[in-house]
Amino acid sequence: GEICYRGPVLFDGYFKQPEKTAETFDEGGWLHSGDIGVWTNKGQLKIVDRKKNIFKLAQGEYVAAEKIENVIAQSPLIAQAFVTGSSLESFLVAVLVPDEEVAAATLGLDTPSKLSAACADKSSPLCISIMNDVVTLAKKAKLQGFEIPRAAHFEPVQFSVEEGLMTPTFKIKRNSVQEKYQSEIDHMYTTYKAANPPKSKL
Repeated sequence: GEICYRGPVLFDGYFKQPEKTAETFDEGGWLHSGDIGVWTNKGQLKIVDRKKNIFKLAQGEYVAAEKIENVIAQSPLIAQAFVTGSSLESFLVAVLVPDEEVAAATLGLDTPSKLSAACADKSSPLCISIMNDVVTLAKKAKLQGFEIPRAAHFEPVQFSVEEGLMTPTFKIKRNSVQEKYQSEIDHMYTTYKAANPPKSKL
């Protein structure tokens, strides 16, 4: 759940910003940090995501996107990962940026044109290897089935600050990435659902 604080050392609110203060503090005086935390087996509080990065799928499951991104980005083949979903859909999709150096060294994709061609072909060794890594890493991290992206768009060019897709501290600007790749995201949902129609209950 969300980590909240209360105590005499906390500030009283934002200077001349009553609306922001009301958003941050509840009626009981608890400061809502916006961080999502879990207790570890050792009794330590671990921050796993930001509240704003969490959304709900159609069946009601809550998804912490950044947690999933951190897991699948452990693949040597993945330089950047963006996971998304919505309350209208029952599964996740992703925009994945391959690691240029690893792709060149392991798969011979040593030019931008070769990398772009491999990204455009979902049946290429690059795309298949990346999706295999996604599933393997997700299972190793004991992610739930609904937390594993079912489809991915492979982007040969890394997200950048200059392009407006990263913050100066190199965090993904989720709204900007979502907006840029919305057509690809919509296409992934349409294509996957067409290829995997729901089973009849009759």
